[in-house]
Amino acid sequence: MKTIISMDSTMDLTPELVKQFDIRVVPLTIILGDKDYEDGITVTPPDIFAYVEKTGILPKTSAVSSYAFREHFEKLLKECDQVLHVSISQHLSACWQNATLAASELKNVYVVDGGALSTGTSLLAMKARDLLDAGTDIREVIRILEGLVPNDQTSFVVDKLEYLYKGGRCSGLTLLGANLLKIHPILNMQEGYLKPAKEKLRGNMDKVVRNYIEYLHERYPTPDRTRAFITHTEMDPELVEIAKRATRELFDFETVYETMAGSTITCHCGKGTLGLLFLNDKPV
Repeated sequence: MKTIISMDSTMDLTPELVKQFDIRVVPLTIILGDKDYEDGITVTPPDIFAYVEKTGILPKTSAVSSYAFREHFEKLLKECDQVLHVSISQHLSACWQNATLAASELKNVYVVDGGALSTGTSLLAMKARDLLDAGTDIREVIRILEGLVPNDQTSFVVDKLEYLYKGGRCSGLTLLGANLLKIHPILNMQEGYLKPAKEKLRGNMDKVVRNYIEYLHERYPTPDRTRAFITHTEMDPELVEIAKRATRELFDFETVYETMAGSTITCHCGKGTLGLLFLNDKPV
């Protein structure tokens, strides 16, 4: 049976990877003032940065509606026998709930809560493609993916906290202290939520990026070697290279992809956020 894998636009894959792994994407809505835009189609991160710089206001994001999901799934079912949709964590967006509602009204549409965001969920979708191409039944694929969710190492280190502050995710006092002391928080996915880690990194970002990769290696020294992502929001290329170099030195991934975060993730984190994402060999 032909299976199409579907994701929402928080997956943060390049167009080349979307094509390679045959993933169909449905966009979230980005709201700039009184106008709505489609994530990755009619709005991109540079538009977000320009809007915030001009207005001082963060754009709003809106989940894909159940109606839009149903239209999306019905279109895909004309091309295949079944659809597997891997969703952003249900605790971060209404996308999972709306996709599940749409799927309940159709046959042969399956929705998995990816328990993460960005390329953390993409790792699961790519794993699904590996399994499907090997002939694994879709119900077994779903069982495997759900078992891997706790092993999904999704985390980011943040340069500036302005976007988190504007979005109500940190206090003014925290913002001031971080700026004065050069504190850079680590955000970890924990049980479907993105939460600050107890550990905080300090100093200039070249040192922080290296320390962040070392921090991950200490916590997860034996990951799934198949693939990993370095995903960032318009990070200085020299800092991205530091992350790549440290990843090559400390880990042994077969493939490390670099991707830029899309508009939805950018709205919440701002510039200079970077993550190394991979599947671990045990729950994180």
